[in-house]
Amino acid sequence: MPIFQLVMHSAGFSEPEILQFIAADVAGALDYSNQHASPFPAELWEEGRRVCGLTYSERMGTWVIANRGSELARH
Repeated sequence: MPIFQLVMHSAGFSEPEILQFIAADVAGALDYSNQHASPFPAELWEEGRRVCGLTYSERMGTWVIANRGSELARH
């Protein structure tokens, strides 16, 4: 199973919080990510490739895909 990373950015000059976990697929990774809310934007990565950007919706109680895309890991 692939290794995913949820990279949650923070305000200011703080380092982002990075959660690494295993999930069967992107849908499973998004389900897991919903357990980790943040008021700041995040990115979901799979095996070193960016899956999408995320913003957390308090109203819906879930991450919402902000943009999609793939690029090599920079962190």
